[in-house]
Amino acid sequence: MRKDDARVYAATWHGAPALRVDVVSTKASDGMTSDRSSTVSELYDARGRKLGSVPADGDHELSDGWVATDKGAKVAPAEGGDAKSFDGGKELRPLQTARSREKNREATGPRFGGGYGFSREEAKTGPYSHTKRLVVTELSTGRRAWTSSAAGRPDKAVPEEKSKATNVVPVTVLGDRIVLAWQTEGKDGGTEPWQLSVNDLRTGRLLTTGPVVEADASSNMAEIMQSDDKPVFYVTHDPSTDVLTVAGRRDYKWLATAWEVKTGKQLWTQAGDENPFTPVASGNGVVYGSTDRYEPLAVDVRTKKVLAKDLESVRRVPVFSADGHGAVALDEGVFVFAKG
Repeated sequence: MRKDDARVYAATWHGAPALRVDVVSTKASDGMTSDRSSTVSELYDARGRKLGSVPADGDHELSDGWVATDKGAKVAPAEGGDAKSFDGGKELRPLQTARSREKNREATGPRFGGGYGFSREEAKTGPYSHTKRLVVTELSTGRRAWTSSAAGRPDKAVPEEKSKATNVVPVTVLGDRIVLAWQTEGKDGGTEPWQLSVNDLRTGRLLTTGPVVEADASSNMAEIMQSDDKPVFYVTHDPSTDVLTVAGRRDYKWLATAWEVKTGKQLWTQAGDENPFTPVASGNGVVYGSTDRYEPLAVDVRTKKVLAKDLESVRRVPVFSADGHGAVALDEGVFVFAKG
């Protein structure tokens, strides 16, 4: 058995900052069989202490120190313990994430965050309604904590009974806060403006209203034909400034907006005539992103000033943990550096 490749990602372990290293190992052919590869996800804390490891396969899904099995119907702590039934909607709804570092490969957001899981179910607001509400489930008990029907809504959010598809989606979890994106027009397909908000993760109480970001609307027809994962946002958080950078698709281009999570104040947004920019990572006052040609850029997270554009590769862009530590995967191994 040989270890062929390792890729590093920012992650969390029961809400605490962590780094995930996916290690690919290959069992050489014995002459009769082909080479066989397997991947194991290893989690480490900021001091390099190993927290645990889980097979990265179709039967296990690791997220925030929890492992989902049985197609998401069961959830157990990754360090061991009894699995709990997941009381939520029929469809698990992952959080949004940063743009993938791999060309022509989409990244999948985490399933869990802050000890909670997210799913959606039909709100049944009328005989022909297909409105989808968000369900937030506490993982330690497997019980529902709250739904978007009872959560605090920003002023521009369309009422649930006037929505024709997915009314609200979870964007990201930041400690005890969750960022949500709400429909403002209630469309079924096409694009529309989405109102961002910051809510209390435990109760759903509205804390702050953020800016409006244009993105695709969900579609009931797409859901019938296959699966509907819209809207899609690319999102990164800089823990040193508490600034969130969110990119949505506007006029067939991915354009970014940066705003303060605590106040909801928009710092900057891209104009329609600017080049597309999708965030890959944020830390120490810098947001790293890529253009539509996967050319990496480093931008001041508060001012949009371009700091560097001659970076080697998007794959060499650092990843940052929730407390600001950074890491880069090099040919010689994984290099971890302190925040600041």
